[in-house]
Parts: sequence; structure tokens; C-alpha cells
Amino acid sequence: QPQPSGSTGVPQLVNISFWLLIASAAIFVASALAGLTTLDDPRFRDVFDSQVQGTGAGVTYEDMKGVIAGTLVVFTIIGLALYLLVAFFVRKGKNWARILGTVFAALSVLGLFGPPSFATIGTLLGIAAIVLLYLPGAAPYFRRQQPFANPYGGNMGNPYGR
Repeated sequence: QPQPSGSTGVPQLVNISFWLLIASAAIFVASALAGLTTLDDPRFRDVFDSQVQGTGAGVTYEDMKGVIAGTLVVFTIIGLALYLLVAFFVRKGKNWARILGTVFAALSVLGLFGPPSFATIGTLLGIAAIVLLYLPGAAPYFRRQQPFANPYGGNMGNPYGR
């Protein structure tokens, strides 16, 4: 049964999914920022130094620290933008956003095989949000006909006779 819509006309399950995606995005950003703090961890530095020693490259950890931090920030901004893109367009009933979210959720399952962390909670919230979008109460919201979807649906009729 389709769920009753709120005052905005959006089904309740879609609204719940939207907020789960926003929470997942916030956890993603928080865990990425926490990753920046590990750059000063001596264990991280030791692992980096041991990896570089074997290659014979004359690169020091201090040389690469800025590159690593910059890369992490760029990927965090891109990830946040993708989370928000999916969340806001899912709320508008765009099926392509639901499909894109499904692809990202499927890829994020791979992250669940590592050790549990704060980011694991965000991953689970994101997967739950996408699953909610396929429940019978939310799915019809993404199948509704858009008025602009059929160019022959107006008073002109179908030029091909049917």
C-alpha cells in the first residue's frame, strides 16, 4: 500500500530515507575528517616510511603529508556532493537517483568487510535508506508519470497513429 504523503506530497518512507541519507553523509564527512587526524599518528608515519624505503624513492613523509590530506579532502567533497545529489533528487521522486543510490549502496557493501568503525554506521544507514525506497510504500512515488515524459501525450495526438 502506498503510504500517505506528508504536507509536501512526499511519502513518509521517502522522507525517512532522505534523512537517513543526510545522516549517512554527515557520518561520512565526520569519519573523513577523523582520517585527517591520523596523518599525525606515528604508526601511520612508520608504515609510510617502511613502504617508501623499499622503493628507494627519495620522498619523505612530510613531502607527502599535504598530498595525502588534499586528496582526502577532495574525495570527501566529491563523496558529500554525491550523497546530497542522491538524497535531494530521491526526495523529488527521480528514479535515476534511486538507481544511482542503489549502485553506491552496492559498492559500499564492500566496506563492510573491514574492521568495524564509525563509518560502518554511516554505511549501514545509507544501505537502509536505499532499501526503504524499494518498499511498496515508496516505490510508486518513483513510477508516477511525469507530464513532460511523453511528448505525444498532449492534444496533438501521436503522429504515428497510436
